[in-house]
Amino acid sequence: MNSKLLQSILLLRSAVDLGAAACFFAVPAASASAALHQTGYYAAGDGLLALALAAALRSHDDNDSSSGKAVRWLFGLALIDALMRVAVGGLIFAYPNVESRVLSAVVFFSAMIVVCIAVGLYGLVYVAVGRRADPARREGPAWFAGIASGCTLLFGLALIAGLSTDHGRRLLVASHALIFGLTFLAAGIRLNARPRPPSRSRA
Repeated sequence: MNSKLLQSILLLRSAVDLGAAACFFAVPAASASAALHQTGYYAAGDGLLALALAAALRSHDDNDSSSGKAVRWLFGLALIDALMRVAVGGLIFAYPNVESRVLSAVVFFSAMIVVCIAVGLYGLVYVAVGRRADPARREGPAWFAGIASGCTLLFGLALIAGLSTDHGRRLLVASHALIFGLTFLAAGIRLNARPRPPSRSRA
C-alpha cells in the first residue's frame, strides 16, 4: 500500500464522518430508539473504515524509511480505536432495545464512557511518549492522532453530562463526527502536500 491509498482512506473516512455529522445535526430522530440505531450504523461503518485505515497505516511505505516508520507506528492506536467503534456498533445491533431497561442502559453507557476515556488517555500518552522516543515520529501525522485521542477522551467525559437527554447524546455524537471528519480531511490534504523523496534509479 502507498500514500495514495492511505490518502484515499483518510478522505473517504472524512466524507463519511462529515456526512454523518450533517445528518445528526440537521435531521431529528423520530424516536430515542431510532437515534440509537443511527448511532449504531455510524459506529459500525466508521469502525470498518477505521480498520481499513489501520491496515493502510501498518503497510504504509513511500520509499522513505523514516517517514514510512513515522506513519506505521500509529497502527496500534488506530487498531484499538477501530475495534472500539466496531464493538459499539455491534452491541447496538445485537441489543437494539438496550435503552428500554434502566439497568441495561446504565451498564451500556457506563462501559462506553470508561472505554472512551481509557482509549483517549492511552492515545494521548502513546503519541506523547512515541514522539519523544523516536525523532522520526515527529515528522509523521502524530498531530492528528493526538487530536483524535483528545476528542475521544472529551467525548467520554462529555457523555457523562449528556446522559440525561437523547438530544444531548445526539449532539455529542454529531460534534464527535464533525471533529473527526475535519481532522481526517486535514490529514489527507497534508499527506498529499508532503514532498516526495526522489526515486532511486537502479544501475
